Amino acid sequence: MTDATPQRQPEDTSKRSIGLKGPLMLVVLVCALIAGVLAIAFAWSAAVPRREQRLAMAPDEGMDVLSVTDFHLIDQDEAPFSREDLRGHITVVDFIFTNCPFICPTLSRNMLHLQRELVGTGVRYLSISVDPGNDTPERLREYAASIGADLTTWTFLTGEFDEIMRLSEGGLKLALSLDPETPITLGDGSVIDNVAHTGKFVVIGPDLRVIGLYTGTDRDDVDRLAARLRTATGAR
Repeated sequence: MTDATPQRQPEDTSKRSIGLKGPLMLVVLVCALIAGVLAIAFAWSAAVPRREQRLAMAPDEGMDVLSVTDFHLIDQDEAPFSREDLRGHITVVDFIFTNCPFICPTLSRNMLHLQRELVGTGVRYLSISVDPGNDTPERLREYAASIGADLTTWTFLTGEFDEIMRLSEGGLKLALSLDPETPITLGDGSVIDNVAHTGKFVVIGPDLRVIGLYTGTDRDDVDRLAARLRTATGAR
């Protein structure tokens, strides 16, 4: 007796594969599009901060006529300090003297404010005495302690007045002179000549170029400097 049960024909999958091909291609295209958008977004997010850092580090107009001349001074620990010690760091420099009753206390307060605002950024600070005859390394250490300066990033310098004059007037074009017309009476009753000097904060880049000048007695200007240096160091 012949089996009349019809034989099952093999399933034709060609139509099914054709039917799936469209959705699969769509998924692949969507994934590729998303990956492309994410790659562009990532590249943009990385490029924008780098561009902002470059702009923050670019010297302000007119800074090309200023320079950091070579100098050889000593710090508060009597260690030698020269122009080359500034290389590789962003450094904010001011000129002060410890017996100054005029702008120096404000300069030091604002430098301290800057140091505290920029903790961990790698920025360094340098205060150069314009009265080296009285400001010995020991006196500078005492002064630093009295204002709360962190000496791990803030250095105080003293040395020969001629060296300091060459740096201030010769390279940075910032006036510096003795001012006997405005004598200063010290706590012990002795009198010393005033020293007329700049109230600017000088910003020096890692390549020793002068980046900008800020008014060290103006807290708003100092805060603008702090914001700029946060951007320059990528800290914000």
